[in-house]
Amino acid sequence: MAKLLDGEDSNGNARRRRSLPIVTDEAKGKGKGKKSAPQKKQITRWLPPKRQRIMMLQPIRHELLAEMVWEILIRLPVESLARFKLVSKAWQAIISNPVFIRAHLQCSKQKQQRNPSSFLIVPQIYLGPNPSITFSTNIRFYKWSLQQDDMKMRRSSSSSIATLHYGRHFPAGEFELVSQMAHCDGLVLLPTNSNTYIFNPATRDAISLLESQHNVLQHCTCLPIGFGLDASTGKYKVARSFYRAFDYDSISMGMEVFTINGQDRSWTASSMDPPYLILCPQTAIYCKGCLFYFIDKEKQPCSPRGLIRFSLEDETFGITPLLNNVFPIVEDEDIVLHELDGELCATFFCKSMQRLFLSV
Repeated sequence: MAKLLDGEDSNGNARRRRSLPIVTDEAKGKGKGKKSAPQKKQITRWLPPKRQRIMMLQPIRHELLAEMVWEILIRLPVESLARFKLVSKAWQAIISNPVFIRAHLQCSKQKQQRNPSSFLIVPQIYLGPNPSITFSTNIRFYKWSLQQDDMKMRRSSSSSIATLHYGRHFPAGEFELVSQMAHCDGLVLLPTNSNTYIFNPATRDAISLLESQHNVLQHCTCLPIGFGLDASTGKYKVARSFYRAFDYDSISMGMEVFTINGQDRSWTASSMDPPYLILCPQTAIYCKGCLFYFIDKEKQPCSPRGLIRFSLEDETFGITPLLNNVFPIVEDEDIVLHELDGELCATFFCKSMQRLFLSV
């Protein structure tokens, strides 16, 4: 067999190598009886077997190379991907592909779930003795990492380090009041009384959403707001409630939506209004494509015991009930909403009995 591969027959005699012909333009048209128009001469060239094998393997090698590049890039941090976009047009096309972006996000989530070793901390700094007056316009993101000597957590020795990851300083007076931040897939929402900001700490980018003219109360307080992903379109949306009317006779609220990287690039009022007044200010909790808001019980004491649910896909409202059998009765101000492992959770703080209830 080795002799056959080396170009000898079974008797040891050298055999003639077979190779595939390549026909060039000079050889075309030979052997035809009819006289045709002048054509370019064609020449038949013979390639050695080694060159033939290389040419036959090129499509396979190219496919394997693209798959290997995908598998390597999908495991890299966002900071590295931002630099690798400049390597070549092919890499830029891969990294900018929406399919790759979702796959990279899913890979990062799985890695964080297996080893939750880092967190993002954003402190809110007050500029005066009263916490409700004025906030600092210097926004800083700190990355808190838990460094373990044994990655399998077999040793108890560990140390925690918090380092400045990204900072953004806005002009003084650009906003005074801020509401609780929200996050989704690494993007961070900062609601203020004047503007709404979206941060991407990984790429160190930030955008300011356009102002809206729907609200009759301008810049007096932070409006109820939420931020999440519309899975049907793959785009992120900011949903904010606003006051259509606010006087002693009547109070009515609406809902407006801003789609990040959308075609309109403006606030669009939803076709439906909230079924009840939404507590203001507050930041909604995002879970499974919906935003959850507390009801303003002070202005509507007869409202049901539950949460207003707003779907980012079809922009409709619903009611999610809360526990009614909690004794003693826990007010809404003593309930904290969470999203834990993809499920909506509510923590009930009972002051009189010093108990904590967790509803999933």
